[in-house]
Amino acid sequence: MTPDREKIMDYILGNLSPEEETQMQSALERDPALYAEWQADQTALMALVDDLDLSAVSIPVGAEQRLLDRLHAQEGHGTEQVEEEQREKVQELPTTPPPRLPQQRKAVPFWVPALLAVAAVSLVTFWLRPAPDALNRYAGVPGALAQSVEVPGQPPAQLVRLPDGRVFIRMNEQVQAGRTYQFWEIRGSTPVSLGVFDRDYLSVAVPAGSKVAVSVEPPGGSPQPTTEPLFVQGL
Repeated sequence: MTPDREKIMDYILGNLSPEEETQMQSALERDPALYAEWQADQTALMALVDDLDLSAVSIPVGAEQRLLDRLHAQEGHGTEQVEEEQREKVQELPTTPPPRLPQQRKAVPFWVPALLAVAAVSLVTFWLRPAPDALNRYAGVPGALAQSVEVPGQPPAQLVRLPDGRVFIRMNEQVQAGRTYQFWEIRGSTPVSLGVFDRDYLSVAVPAGSKVAVSVEPPGGSPQPTTEPLFVQGL
């Protein structure tokens, strides 16, 4: 790579590193045109220095004293600034508060721990008590009508008709594996599905006096009952 004009001037002024100077000398020896350019620049620079008349430059009277006074003033200002910074640092040091004397603890009445223990036991008992049974909760709604299924022997389910017409049903046994209960409303002679469930179910509103039934169906339910209903109950 051929050195540019700026690199040549740096070589003349001695601004290159030893490694760069070696590279420049090798380039000058290989390239006569580059050598001629370097020689011309060096000659022009030396002529410019020779033309300078430093004796014509005059120093104003008192300039030296003014320069010394300015230097002394700056030194004094620097000292004052350092002292001011030291004073600020001293002011910023955290002050240690006086030690606090230990306060005497007041005696706790003997009945306070006992009261706290009773409160803790009551709180734990409240949080750990079982949630209210859904059947009892719905049966306790004002205006709700609870009834057992009317079949011979052990009733398979219990029903609660809420004031808004919805029906909560609780089967006494969990449905067998691989099967599901399906709740029906009997409209005339046609069963209409109200949903499938495992044991507890809250249906949509059913008109008063309607008949409902439950059958055991495949998972997901059936369009129509595929087994004999476990019961048919009038509301």
